[in-house]
Order: sequence, then structure tokens, then C-alpha cells
Amino acid sequence: MEGVLRYFILFLLVSISAFAQVDLKSKYAVLMDAHTGEVLYEKEAHVPVPPSSMSKLMTGYLLLEAIQAGKLMDETMLTVSETGAYKANSGESAMYLKQGDKVSVADLFKGIMIMSGGDACRVVAEGVSGSVDKFVAAMNAKARAMGLEQSEFINPTGMAEDGQLMSVRDIAVLSRRFMMDFPAYYHVLKQKFFDYKGYTEEQRNEYEFAMWNRNRLLWFYRGADGLKTGHTDKGGYGLAASAKKGDRRLIAVINGLKLSLGRTAANRERGREAARLLDYGFEKFDQKTFFKKGTEILKIPVWFGKEYRVRVGSNVPVFVTVKKETDPKINVKASFVSPLKAPIEKGQEVGKLTVYKDGKAVIHYPLVALDTVKKIPFGMRLFRNIKYLIRKFL
Repeated sequence: MEGVLRYFILFLLVSISAFAQVDLKSKYAVLMDAHTGEVLYEKEAHVPVPPSSMSKLMTGYLLLEAIQAGKLMDETMLTVSETGAYKANSGESAMYLKQGDKVSVADLFKGIMIMSGGDACRVVAEGVSGSVDKFVAAMNAKARAMGLEQSEFINPTGMAEDGQLMSVRDIAVLSRRFMMDFPAYYHVLKQKFFDYKGYTEEQRNEYEFAMWNRNRLLWFYRGADGLKTGHTDKGGYGLAASAKKGDRRLIAVINGLKLSLGRTAANRERGREAARLLDYGFEKFDQKTFFKKGTEILKIPVWFGKEYRVRVGSNVPVFVTVKKETDPKINVKASFVSPLKAPIEKGQEVGKLTVYKDGKAVIHYPLVALDTVKKIPFGMRLFRNIKYLIRKFL
């Protein structure tokens, strides 16, 4: 017997209220719900502009992907080449690595994400892909695979070059993928200081200023835990930020912030700008939960199973983020094949839940079996077939 694809409307919600925009100085900004990927606010969010060091999120992503694939390990030591070494008067942020230095992959990752080291980026590029050019090609290939349509990489460091571009929306999407795909490494991005042990005492005193995270949001915004700063004269000040409050997590990206301030004051003002966007998100939006994790949503008939039906639900909470001062019509639709064929394992994906806002799909959740249903023996299957045919034709 072939199953039939079925749809079932599960829930309808109407929310009503009034709402104010957020006042930002940044030319480009986006606010995204980290759980659903839904954009909650945008300002010129699709315009490709110089991302500065925020593009290092892609460099770090490819490094972690290489670790995950077993190509490198945290303790793998990479040798700094002439290309990778810090160039005096280059204007880039750096770990101040010299040719011939040996640095662990773990330290290079921290050097990229905390110290914003361009030299660390080049060492990683050569360690992962064999050359900087091949690594940049891999960055662009990954951007296409992620659907980053307004992104193009010319280098792995974020230094201003013609053609090195990302939209703030693409940076937000990349940020979300970073935290979702590598949760075991995400905690590094909230470290305020990286005490690199590879320095001599003299070097440590000289470069201590570089070991501090430039993301000042980490000092004053409760729940802030990432992600990456950026600044070039051409691109202005930028920040990809994330913060969590309760079960809610938001990603805020700003760029093109022009400030005539000293570095310390500018870093603080950049943090305040991101904080205004995060505050807006947490204060002006609500998270509406439809179903808790593991809650039975419905039962689906089972063919050839010891049980005639199986309970199904979601293995994560099902929710959507809603503006407090709008009146969107929200419904949740389940789609699945019925009947299902035994055997069915607990946790097996059997369909999907789609949340619609004003008729537009905004997020999908997996619909999974909450119980195991074993297959009945051949004799019982034959009996049920005969019983089914009798009911169908008589």
C-alpha cells in the first residue's frame, strides 16, 4: 500500500500591537533571529560593501570544517611561511608571527577570532588549502553553497581590496551557520583576552594590546557572546554580534559606521550601536511557542506495525518570533506521508512542520516519531492485507 502525502493545519495565531523603528547611525544593518533565521530588521541589508575583518568568520569557518573533517587537529602545528608572516607597516591586525614560527591550529583559531590576526589567516589558508589563492577559491565556493549572494572574497584577512565584498545579511547568515555548525568552538568568540603562550616575555609586553578582543559588547551587554569586529578606512566600523536572553538568541550586524574617534572610544561606540539593535530586538519582539520539544502533535497511521498509529512531534521547540505591534496571521502546517510503513524508529524523521506568517513560510521543523513501532511478522501482514482488501471491496 502506498502512502499519501497529507497536510494538516495545526495552529492559528493572530497578534496585535504598535511599534517604533530603531535609530541607527550605521549605513547598513540587519537583525536576525538566530533560531529561525528570520530577519527582524534591515537597513540596506543586501548591499555588498567591504566587510573588513568580519569576513574572517568565513576563514574561521573553513578552518573548523577542516578540523571536523580530520584534515587538521587542534594540536596540529603549522609553520609560518614568508607569505604568512606579519608584514611591518601593513596596517593589518596581527598576531605578529615571524617566518619559521610554529603555531598550533587552536592558537591560530583564537588568533583569528580574538586578535583578528591577518597573519594567522594566511597561515591557516596555506595549512588548509596549500596556498592563499586556493583557500580564497574555497571561501567563494562555500559562500555559493551557503547562498551568500552578495559575497565575494579576494583575500582571507578582510583587508580592503577592490572586490572584497559582503552584505550585512550575508554576514548574519554566515554567523548563524558558524554557531550552528560548530557549537563546540563558538565559546571562543566570547573570550575577552587571548594569552598567547608563544610570545617571549618581551614580545608579550609589546603585543599585549593586540591580545584583547575588540568586541566591547562582551564587557557591558548581558548575554553577549560573539562574534567578530571589523574596521577599515574604506568600510568603516562594523560588528557581527550575538546575544542570548533566556531561550532567545539574536544576531545583529552593523557596518559602515563612520566615527571620528580614537580607537578605544570608537570600539565602545561600535558596541553601543550593536546594543541598540539588540535591545530593539529583545524589547519589540516576542517568541511565540506552539509546541514544546517532545510534545505529541498528532498521530499518524502505521502500515504493518505492531501499533496502528505512532505519536509524532518535534525534537526541538516549535516557535516563531513576532513583532509586538503588528498583526500577522500565523499558522503551523504538518506535511507527512500516511500511512507510514513499519518499522519506525524513535526520533526518525517522518515529515515536516512549516510555520507560515501572513501566508509566507518562515521556518521548517522536522516532524519525528516519538516512539518505536516494530514490524509485525509476515503471517500477520498477510492477514491484515486480506482484511484491508475485504473492507475496501465489500
